[in-house]
Amino acid sequence: MYRVSILVVNFDKNDGDGMTAHFLSELLSLLDGLPEPRIVMNADYRIVAANTAYLREFAGGKPIAGRLCYEVSHHFDVPCDQAGESCPLRQSLEAGTPQRVLHLH
Repeated sequence: MYRVSILVVNFDKNDGDGMTAHFLSELLSLLDGLPEPRIVMNADYRIVAANTAYLREFAGGKPIAGRLCYEVSHHFDVPCDQAGESCPLRQSLEAGTPQRVLHLH
């Protein structure tokens, strides 16, 4: 069983002033210091960044930025909530509040 924290961000990677890239770099530095798997993703299920623990547990250490979270974590072709699992992203977007779900891997 893994506890994975997901942070959803909504920004344009091509902001032109470099602030987004700097923010993402700082955030990933912070998350990399944590032993639990953590990902940062957009509202479209795309992984923006993942810490080392997440890469080790779910991606064999390979880069996954830009891939869909449900493909990486569950090997699904559709979002988790369409495959019979709870989706914290979908629940969070609908409720407008942080959500927690338990997925057994």
